[in-house]
Amino acid sequence: MSIEKEAHPADGVRGNAPAIVFTAIALGFAVSYWALIALAQQGRLPFGMDRFDPSMPDASPPGLLLDGILRLFGPAVAALVTTWMFHGRAGLARLWRSVSRWRVPFALYALCFLGPLAVDLAIVAVGYSMGLLHPAPDQVQPLRLLSIFLMMIVLDGPLGEEVGWRGFLLPELLRKTDPIRASFVVGCIWYVWHLPLYLADGREIHALSYFVNVMATSFVFTWFYLRSGHSTFLSILLHATTNFALFLIIKGFAHADDVGTLQLIYNAIVGGIAIVAAIAMRKRPQTG
Repeated sequence: MSIEKEAHPADGVRGNAPAIVFTAIALGFAVSYWALIALAQQGRLPFGMDRFDPSMPDASPPGLLLDGILRLFGPAVAALVTTWMFHGRAGLARLWRSVSRWRVPFALYALCFLGPLAVDLAIVAVGYSMGLLHPAPDQVQPLRLLSIFLMMIVLDGPLGEEVGWRGFLLPELLRKTDPIRASFVVGCIWYVWHLPLYLADGREIHALSYFVNVMATSFVFTWFYLRSGHSTFLSILLHATTNFALFLIIKGFAHADDVGTLQLIYNAIVGGIAIVAAIAMRKRPQTG
């Protein structure tokens, strides 16, 4: 299958303005969420905001709305706004076609599901052999895990993020540069977008390790996007299966003795896959 650049014959848009505006909106949403959480923690908001901190009031309807717009669906909202600004109805229709493009080669679906599971198995094999992982089979409940997977598609990033990253930003960049550079730029913006959200949640961030993780994932996702004929639908699914695979490790093992080592193992595996994806994209450059 050849990798072809998606045509935008009616846009007439020049320069990097759409990508810059999208990035500003998406990052602005993330920083705004961080600021609102900080204000809520200080008791300076008239409504509840946080979903995780038991010391704070439960999120109220305004808080849930802002949470959805600024955090869960920030990139998707930014994509819709920017698409309307620069490409109008034709751009929105094109974005929808990408999000709903589910007819892709079966082999990609197989890779989408089996790939993250294979990475899981490799991590488990190495971690278990090193004595870093301790099985907790009582936590593995198939029906409950299936319901969690379906919920994660909507509420854990895949839908709200991929409409922005692979639905809008990646194709905008591919119109002007090659997949390698585009993957790098998307990876950088994707990484920076996560930082204020994780800080708002009080999550510990190992900056370099997480950057390698996000960057490698960006290259892999670009490969899938191109091979699928620009299907954001597949990107959403891949994002969900990737998150879920990591969740399975958390649920399937009661305790990890050295999370840092496991993270290095994960980054090494995904980084190797990303290098293969980058080589494949360089050998099969976009045409058209």
